[in-house]
Amino acid sequence: MTPDSTSVTEMSTKLERLIWIDVQILCEKYPTAKKVQERFDVECRVAYLDREFMAKQLGAPIKYSRKDGGWYYKVRHKGIKQINAMMLSELWITGQLP
Repeated sequence: MTPDSTSVTEMSTKLERLIWIDVQILCEKYPTAKKVQERFDVECRVAYLDREFMAKQLGAPIKYSRKDGGWYYKVRHKGIKQINAMMLSELWITGQLP
């Protein structure tokens, strides 16, 4: 694989994880780092970094519910689908979306 194709693959995988987490939250399935790890074969640390990215870079009001044992949106939220391609490209170019 060339460096460029590796970068595209990594970005694609991260986007898949972010979208999966978002859909799980919107469906009230309370995803966790462990579930992300099992689904995508990544370390739990990667899942926590994805959660942090969603909160800090994308503005997702994501929180952890001890009662439900997973992540949820603190306020009514339409999810990260409202992100446009331009914003994702900018985040990737600046290295904020590995």
